[in-house]
Amino acid sequence: MGAEDAFGEGVKFMLIDRLDKAQTSFERSVELEPTNAASRYKLAEVLLKLNKLPEAEVQAAKAVEIDQNNPYYYQLLATIQAKQGKRKEAIKVLKKLIKRYPAEPDYYYPLAEAYLAEKKYDDAVDVLNQLEKQVGRNEELTRQKQQILLSENKLGAAIKEGEELIKQMPDEPQFMLYQAELLINNNQPEKAKLWLQKVQQIAPDNGYARLLMYEIYRFEKKYPEANTELEMALKNPDVNIDDKVSLMRPYMLGTSDSAESNKRIGYAEAIVMAHPLEAKAFALLGDFNNLADRKQPARTAYIKSTQLPGATLAVWQEIIRLDADLNEVDSLLKHSTAASELFPTQPIIWLYKGRAHLIQKQYLDATEALTQAAKLANGNNALVIEANALSGDAYHSLKQYDKSDDAYEKVLKLDPDNDHVLNNYSYFLSLRKHKLSLAREMCERLMKLQPNNPTYQDTYGWVLYQLKDYKEAYIMLEKATQGPNPSAVVVEHYGDALWKAGEKEQAISQWKRAKTIGGEASPYLDRKISTKTYVD
Repeated sequence: MGAEDAFGEGVKFMLIDRLDKAQTSFERSVELEPTNAASRYKLAEVLLKLNKLPEAEVQAAKAVEIDQNNPYYYQLLATIQAKQGKRKEAIKVLKKLIKRYPAEPDYYYPLAEAYLAEKKYDDAVDVLNQLEKQVGRNEELTRQKQQILLSENKLGAAIKEGEELIKQMPDEPQFMLYQAELLINNNQPEKAKLWLQKVQQIAPDNGYARLLMYEIYRFEKKYPEANTELEMALKNPDVNIDDKVSLMRPYMLGTSDSAESNKRIGYAEAIVMAHPLEAKAFALLGDFNNLADRKQPARTAYIKSTQLPGATLAVWQEIIRLDADLNEVDSLLKHSTAASELFPTQPIIWLYKGRAHLIQKQYLDATEALTQAAKLANGNNALVIEANALSGDAYHSLKQYDKSDDAYEKVLKLDPDNDHVLNNYSYFLSLRKHKLSLAREMCERLMKLQPNNPTYQDTYGWVLYQLKDYKEAYIMLEKATQGPNPSAVVVEHYGDALWKAGEKEQAISQWKRAKTIGGEASPYLDRKISTKTYVD
């Protein structure tokens, strides 16, 4: 195989990323034809990719020595040297490259960067000045030089660079804006105002000039003037929506004061008017209404956001949360279902969906959604606990008692004091007359946690009733009926316990009281009252 064939084979191996094979082939080509600069260059490229930097430098340097007229060889050698921290050597190579090709602008930038890395700021500026002679003064070069000069604390020189650019293009407002921004950032607001006034003469509708004037007035504590400039900028559709949203971020930390809330919402409404097709504009309006506790307008804005491209998971989550807060179950189910299709790996969405199905007594659908929520929870114990607690309720309603008990047990392993589960689990066991000792243990724990909760007192009383401890049962149930607005079920339970304890007149009185309260009670209540006897 000749040198040319070995070279071609090396190129082929590089194309399929077989760098070890490419190295071998190029080494063979160099061995057969040592003065072939291209072979050494390609070998240096491969060695660089393999991070064999010293060997790569040797080959690249040899390529430059053999052929001093190929700019790619110089560039590769400088790159390899810079990667090894040999910036001084890289600078020498790049200077030689520019000397050979002074009219090629792309060769100046790496040299300026190398000087910057060595903190030779004056040399970096000199290189950019040389480039400016070749290509003329432009925005990119001016900005780069200004950054370098500012890093040297040469503010005056940086300002002068900006002024020279404006002189060259006096009708370009963007350069005046950059100059004003530079002055503002360096505590020279009065000088910045002069440039902004010139911008407003050239381009009266320039929104960015308004934003900078807002910054100046705010710095000067001239708040009415600042607010006027801000409102004008927010209404301007030419100001980027992302800049506006970023500007509004500090307002998210504001107070819930009514006047402050109205001001924030006004800002967001101005942004919506300027950007009616931007999802993030409506999301911001939703956020500010949310901060003001205006749930309905917040949800309306969020829903509008989801109807536009770019709606986020956070927006969908807020819609679902607001549905739940507003107790609008149909909306909660509709929105959580839509969100679960868009974001199928988000457990909180499945949790809300399961909760909505449960409220609507769609128990099988509820268990499916809640199971998915628990699967996706990924270590979020709070979410696992809530999903299993609700699953226990749903499985009980499906009369799948083993699954219900299992779900409740999973909760209690993680959270032994979970009052929802302690109450429901023990109550459902009492209805089934199953594991009554366990039910009693849970109720006793519940009473230690919340001894004055009427709902929990009723549960405990009913467990005692099923255990035939009627006296203790009616004592506990009497406490439950003394709470505010006791339900018909609680009062009826109290009557049942009194009857079993032999207090029949009092029992009949409580049954009648339950009837007067109305609402949910046992189907036997009317018969108990009419027959004046206990019916089960």
